[in-house]
Amino acid sequence: RSPPLNPEHATALYAKAAELYNTAIQYYQQGKILDSVAKFIECIEVNPHLIQPWTTLSTIFKTFNKPQLAIEYAEQACKVEPSPLCEATVANLYIERRNTASSATDRDKWLRLAIEHYK
Repeated sequence: RSPPLNPEHATALYAKAAELYNTAIQYYQQGKILDSVAKFIECIEVNPHLIQPWTTLSTIFKTFNKPQLAIEYAEQACKVEPSPLCEATVANLYIERRNTASSATDRDKWLRLAIEHYK
């Protein structure tokens, strides 16, 4: 387990992660997809507690027909910031993949989590 961060260190990590995230977005908008993905991953390495790079990578991998990577990053986003929307997104990714028996089991697990959040 990591020791708690002092506020100054946490602020510096957030600022660095935000800078990396914004650069990743710029690269993506310029069509530099691989550079963009690398910056999103670097952002996560600096501050894994931000949900945005996780969800953005999931969307990128879904767009480029990499369903397993899309699922992995979406699941991690749900660990960072659990919500019914996040969990339903993961379930939907499993529904779209629907090529294995485990997909149905995983889909059901994430749908149950999303429903539990609504209760």
